Amino acid sequence: MIKKLQQTASNSRLSVKDINIQLNTGVSDSTVLRAIKDNKSIMFKKMIRTPCLTSKHKDSRFRFALEHVLWTEMWKSIIFSDEKKFNLDGPDGYKYYWHHLNMKEITYSKRIQGGGGLMVWVGFCNNEKLTIQFIDIKMNSEAYCNMLKTPLKCFIDENKEKEYIFQQDNAPCHRAKKTTAWFLETNINLMTWPALSPDLNPVENIWSDMSRMVYSNGQQYHTIQSLKTA
Repeated sequence: MIKKLQQTASNSRLSVKDINIQLNTGVSDSTVLRAIKDNKSIMFKKMIRTPCLTSKHKDSRFRFALEHVLWTEMWKSIIFSDEKKFNLDGPDGYKYYWHHLNMKEITYSKRIQGGGGLMVWVGFCNNEKLTIQFIDIKMNSEAYCNMLKTPLKCFIDENKEKEYIFQQDNAPCHRAKKTTAWFLETNINLMTWPALSPDLNPVENIWSDMSRMVYSNGQQYHTIQSLKTA
């Protein structure tokens, strides 16, 4: 019965009570929970949100992988980029901590829309970092192109002996006609990027590290400037 309990719990969204009812064990929910916890490979954790991919999206990602599977040195010419919003109150989602029953519960405040925040743009190529940019949360094509003049255009102009390809996702201001025209005027080559594919972008690793540092120990901020400084 213990093995059956553990098999039923594995990769399911059933509660302990639901599992107990489904298997009609005849024991208490707490006994069922202990039996499941005996298997150290099973843990109760928050589900990770992923993009909703259609068949077209999946085909596009697969083609991208096939076209680049043999790339080695060529990746060194790709300038990866991305934007991320940082909230004053911390990242969206739940906060977890180890609670001792004999101690007062730890709480945190959460204002509407995270209390405000700022959008951060980063870019890198091989072992080169582009200048970090703090940008408007709502950005149109004109603002996006103006922002890129400092980190991207200057970086490419300073390294004219190399041929770079710029990677960006498919956000509306990235795909706008004015943006496309600006890239053509400045002779910046673009990488074709499959839609809804943040997991393909190595910048995601940078965001993960930055979030851990900025919000370590449940840190929250009162001003945009203090968040920038962090």
